[in-house]
Amino acid sequence: MLCYTQLRDPTRDYAADNQEPFLTFLQDVNAMQPPPAVVSISYTDDECSVPVAYAAAVNRVLMKAALRGISILVSAGDAGVRGSHLAEGFCRVPACSKFMSMFPASSPYVTAVGATTIATGSARDDNGKWKEAVTSTSEARALITSGGGFSDLYDMPEYQRKAVSPYLNFASSTGISPYFRTTGRAMPDVAAVGHAFPVVVNGEVGATDGTSVSAPVLASMITLLNRALPELPPLGFLNPLLYRLHDVCPHVFADITQGDIACGSKGMKCCKKGHVATTGWDAASGLGTLRFSMLLNDLPDCLARMKSSNDFAITEQLSAMLLDEKESEIHVKSWTPVEQQAMQFLGVVSLICAVSLIGVLLALRERLFLDLGDQRAGSRRYGSCAAHDSAREYLISH
Repeated sequence: MLCYTQLRDPTRDYAADNQEPFLTFLQDVNAMQPPPAVVSISYTDDECSVPVAYAAAVNRVLMKAALRGISILVSAGDAGVRGSHLAEGFCRVPACSKFMSMFPASSPYVTAVGATTIATGSARDDNGKWKEAVTSTSEARALITSGGGFSDLYDMPEYQRKAVSPYLNFASSTGISPYFRTTGRAMPDVAAVGHAFPVVVNGEVGATDGTSVSAPVLASMITLLNRALPELPPLGFLNPLLYRLHDVCPHVFADITQGDIACGSKGMKCCKKGHVATTGWDAASGLGTLRFSMLLNDLPDCLARMKSSNDFAITEQLSAMLLDEKESEIHVKSWTPVEQQAMQFLGVVSLICAVSLIGVLLALRERLFLDLGDQRAGSRRYGSCAAHDSAREYLISH
């Protein structure tokens, strides 16, 4: 566990120098030798509050972690499509006017984890398990609403396009598409229990809610899989595997089809619309929850089936994704014609200024290297710096 004392100052506006230490933490993780196999992050910020430059820096260290084979799991947020109680003030976006997403869960290089609970009046499924629903404060006893949605910063990675496509059609038919960027990275990827989870504090047993529970629960599952299957390499960057696994071995997932994330955390009003759990991938529960015992028993066979299909290799997908600049860069909107003309004008002005500056620098350089000792002969020397001061030596060496 890594702990930091330099945290964001809540009395100041969000800024590049006023962020939670995601970047420092991940740099420390990447510096570890040997690297950790699994990392769990139970903290998020509203994506709209994170400066683009800071988000890009964090995303790049997450990319490096993926290349090192580290599984990073991040809680998807606890305030549904409303975002945190700070979002409206800091982001200046009226509540419920758009669906919020959370960072760094929105990065395509992490596995975003949503929260579930036992469905009210639930019966058991065909495997004898209680049916689950998305955790939401629309249920009287829940303290949080699971997070999910689509990123405004990152484009949708190739590994999830097929799974997400039916949900985009569903969102269009139900009228919620205008509330989010349909081409953004979609989250959560999966879900895990996040309501009434037993915890022990100072020897006392209590219960808590949150995707801050869900992420470490899933991280524990991945750790156990790595240990139980030593003949296999660590699972590493999970997302390409999870989405392909959903195609090849869907039985290892429990599909969540009940609930929505229209509400916020406890005490916040619900929005009239929100992402809804439905068949297949959805922006409320992702691919669903993992059936751990089935996955443990069947993962080697599932991987063999993937390999024999000759259309999937996790390492190749990851390499292609990391080499594709479109996947690794922050999403930037297209320039309008007026903006293009302005940028062209600024480019011409910059070129003129650069030429003028070069002329000035050449003149200064000539004066700087005037050798006082040779003035009687009218000569100027630029080569030897033996008798010159430190400033001249610095300019020559650079």
